[in-house]
Parts: sequence; C-alpha cells; structure tokens
Amino acid sequence: MQDWDADAVLRSYQTRDYIGVAITAFWFYDYMIELNAECTFMRHARLRKTKVIYLLTRLLPFAARAARFKYDLSVSPTLTECKRLSNAMTGLTTLIVFLAEVLFALRTYALWRRSRAVLILLIVSFVVATIGSVAAWYIPVGAKTTIISLPRSSVTGCAIVTSRVSLALTYSFLIALEMELITLNAMRGIRVRRETRARLIEVLVRHNVLYYVCGLVFTITNVIMGVVENYGDVEIFQDLQIYIHAILSTRMHRMLWFNSEHDSDGLDVTTATAEPQ
Repeated sequence: MQDWDADAVLRSYQTRDYIGVAITAFWFYDYMIELNAECTFMRHARLRKTKVIYLLTRLLPFAARAARFKYDLSVSPTLTECKRLSNAMTGLTTLIVFLAEVLFALRTYALWRRSRAVLILLIVSFVVATIGSVAAWYIPVGAKTTIISLPRSSVTGCAIVTSRVSLALTYSFLIALEMELITLNAMRGIRVRRETRARLIEVLVRHNVLYYVCGLVFTITNVIMGVVENYGDVEIFQDLQIYIHAILSTRMHRMLWFNSEHDSDGLDVTTATAEPQ
C-alpha cells in the first residue's frame, strides 16, 4: 500500500528541477567570478592537508552535479540503476558536507589556539554526528525510502521518496554540530572582546561567524521543508544546502589564506587567529 501522494511527488520534482537549474547556474557563476582568486590560491598556497580538503570540497560538487544530471535525465532507468545513482549521490553529498564542516572546524580550532580540549570536543562531535546521521537512514520510523514509477511523459529520471523522519533526524545531527561550532566561535569572540575591548560585532565578523550562521540557516530550512511542507517526501533543498556549504567553507578558507599572506607573510591558515590587534 502506497503512503505517498503522486501529485505531491510530481510537484516536488518540478520544484526541485527548477532549483537544480538555478543551483547549476549559480555554482558556475560563482566559480567563474572567483577564478582569478582560485588560480592565485592554487599556485601559491603550500600543499598541506587543509589545501587537499579545500580542493576536494571545491571540486567534488562538479561530480555530484554530474551524478544529479544522470539521475534526473535518465530515460526509463531500471531499479538497479536508480539505486546505484542514488547511493553515489548520497555518498558524494555526505562527503562534501563533511569536508565543508571540517574546514569550519579547523577555523574554530585555530581560533582557540589549537586547544587540545577543543580538538577532542570537535573530534567526538564529528564522530557522533556522522554515525548518528548515517544511522538515521536505517531507523524504522515513518515511510521507507521508496523508488516509484511516475508517468514518463511528465518526469524523466528516477523518482525516490524518503521518510521525512529520517531526513529530519539526519539534519538534526548536522544542526547540533553547527550550533556547537557557532557557540565555540562566539565564546572565543567574547573572550577576545574582553581582552582587547573591541566591539563584539567586529570580533564576531573577524571570526567568520556569519559563514557558520548561513550554513545553519540552510540546514534548518531543510528540516522545515521536510517536516512541514507537503512535497511528497522529496529532498527539495538538499542540493542547495550542499553547494552553499561548499561555497561558504571554501570562500572562508581562501579569504583567510589571502589575509594571512598579506598580514603575516605566509602564516598557515590553520594557525591564524584573526584577532584584532
């Protein structure tokens, strides 16, 4: 017995396709306008672990976008093909978000002057969030993830509906991790403000808190859309969140590198505190 609304699924796929086109245009536009800065960073930044993470976070979305096009444009795909494409996209998107959060966490770790306690806290949080998010897909709550058949005259590609409860639980772990990073940055900002007597808003801006907040807003939006709106259990804004996370984290990393090169003559971005002088 089906527990999904075919009309809602059709509406959701149409909406998701519109968003997908907009995301593709936005991603390439962002890449092109930042191409000069990208080339400068690639030529002059030293090859460290952070640069490898940056490159993966920057380039993997292209692979994810290619998989998405194959997923959406396949004509009469088989069940096996749909499952394979779905698993590939899930793996790529999970890896992109994980790497983006690692860049955010490295920034937080640097702001706390490589505190061992903060490092342990971040590692534990990442392990819990990762295991919890993966486990959420296997919790038998709500409708199961299902590959359905839709009229091929209306929709191409695979049609997969996912339990809203599983989606909400998955993103809830990510929300908890992002709130922890924001809290750590805010705490560090308050401490710096007391030491330097600078305005709190200036300290928070220099600590890149806005990047973290923007990422959190998109994660919360995913939860709200999955729980409240009637979109046939299709992940409407997942792709948007993935690319926004990748853009925010890589822009922040690149900006910090440029600032450290200008201000400190090559100070490694993972050790820069960016505190007011």
